[in-house]
Amino acid sequence: MRILLGNIGETKETILETVQILKKIRLNEVSFKVRRPFLGSALYRKGIKEGYNIKGRWEEYCMDELTQLPFVGTVLSPNEIWQLKKQAEKELAECSIKV
Repeated sequence: MRILLGNIGETKETILETVQILKKIRLNEVSFKVRRPFLGSALYRKGIKEGYNIKGRWEEYCMDELTQLPFVGTVLSPNEIWQLKKQAEKELAECSIKV
């Protein structure tokens, strides 16, 4: 199962709740991806409309956890999202779920 982090309206609490549910249902494998506003996507257009400074910088969203650009529609900082991703992967791996 692939889980997208950094979705519109997502909070630390909703991410941690998702991790608890995944631990409970015990899937064999889970992967976490971070949502990005790629050029031309609906999320990119939303970000531009809402005043996020992403125009002309979309390629930077392809980078790794060093990316510090804002994530559209979430109150979480890039650092918080990456830290929660690492925490989720660690917790699931401790439950013998492949990440």
